[in-house]
Amino acid sequence: MANQRFRPWLFLVAAALLGLALPVQAARTVVIDTQALRVEGVGDSQVIVMPEFTAHSEEYTLSGASGRFESASETFLATGAPDRPARLERSGESPFTVTATRSITIVFQDESLRAEGEVSYQSPDVQAQSDLLLVDRRDRLEALIEELLSALPPGETREIVVGFFGRVGESDRLIVMQHDVRVDREDSFLEADWVVFSEENPDDFISVAAPGKPLRLSVVIESEDGQDENERAGESLP
Repeated sequence: MANQRFRPWLFLVAAALLGLALPVQAARTVVIDTQALRVEGVGDSQVIVMPEFTAHSEEYTLSGASGRFESASETFLATGAPDRPARLERSGESPFTVTATRSITIVFQDESLRAEGEVSYQSPDVQAQSDLLLVDRRDRLEALIEELLSALPPGETREIVVGFFGRVGESDRLIVMQHDVRVDREDSFLEADWVVFSEENPDDFISVAAPGKPLRLSVVIESEDGQDENERAGESLP
């Protein structure tokens, strides 16, 4: 039997999702296109409130049915609707697009991202859907982690999940996808209730099924000559 190699599905998926991390910059210019805006002074900060808008900053473009920007925390909120999803696009070497019908929140200061409501992520290599997408440090995700753990009954599944989070430090960054998670690549497909990737180590992740449903991972296993098993089976047919 020919030796087979399992394509590194997780590494490729996580590497694509890692492009969601926002680079820290000493200075940043944000250009906003909208029909009107209101500026409010709140302490040492300014808050900009606007209707439908498009904002550009470096290689990022954010748009939504309405928006809010707080200068002190460098927080940009884009709200969406079923017929006008909020949209985040990144151009350049690692392009991707995130859309969400409820909202997309970017905090440039601490490099965090939150997208809610029929979230869709697309890159050249990966398409993914979920109801919630988070990119943040573990210590700021502690309430969600406790919620995930509390939903697990005692047993082997809980032990596996607790073991994963036991290896994650408070300052480690995580990528979380929750509720109706679907991750689709040319050679693989994953369905689960939630998935957590370690940003530092893309080979380290945990995924759990929804109650009453199996977690499903479908992958293509290739032989050394690059043919998958379906192709090899077809060659043996008369």
